[in-house]
Amino acid sequence: MSGGMKRRAALALSRFLQYWSARAVQEQPLIHETALILQSARVSPEASVGRYSYVRGGALIDAGRIGAFCSIGPHVLIGGDDHPLDAVSTHPFWYARDGLTLPRQDSAAAGWRQPKEAPVIGNDVWIGAGAQVLRGAVVEDGAVIGAGAIVTGRVAAYGIAVGMPAKVVRYRFDAETRERLLQSRWWEKEAEEIARLRPLFADPQAFLAALEKDARNEDADAAEGTGLETAAKKGEAV
Repeated sequence: MSGGMKRRAALALSRFLQYWSARAVQEQPLIHETALILQSARVSPEASVGRYSYVRGGALIDAGRIGAFCSIGPHVLIGGDDHPLDAVSTHPFWYARDGLTLPRQDSAAAGWRQPKEAPVIGNDVWIGAGAQVLRGAVVEDGAVIGAGAIVTGRVAAYGIAVGMPAKVVRYRFDAETRERLLQSRWWEKEAEEIARLRPLFADPQAFLAALEKDARNEDADAAEGTGLETAAKKGEAV
């Protein structure tokens, strides 16, 4: 076999393995069926990814919960393990359940546990390329994490955080608009309703006005229905 043929065969094999690896990750039970995990991204079976979120290639999600409509950039690290600094060794061979590189021969309980909770990523969060979200961190709804940032704590809703450690440098919207967006919880609505509102996403005020009008109409319909039911009951009682 010539060198060119070998290279083509190796490329075909690599693509085949990447496809089936991504397919296996996509079918993990904690990954929503509408989420998209691109090739070469890795998601731990213990991590969850919400509906319509996507994870770009090279990202590694070791632990944590990711909400709906999140955009996870390439080579992002979420929930990487801490290591014990005051033990004989920082290597996980002595506390990992499987011993990692030095397999365990016993089923004894681990002598050390992760001291921080897995990170929580809200809904409609964008995490830029190469950013890290460490254990114990919370990224609230609508926040943006700049490329290369390291998140160690809490990032407020709709904040834009950059740097190491990440700090909020500004907010995407004014306080009133942020609160209205949070109250709308648009990411929980049915796909058909979100698709209907799609043309308004470029204009937050028009989008919110449409949602709030829908809510008023629903309240009016509910009140009318209650009134009719009450009248019917009164009629039956006469």
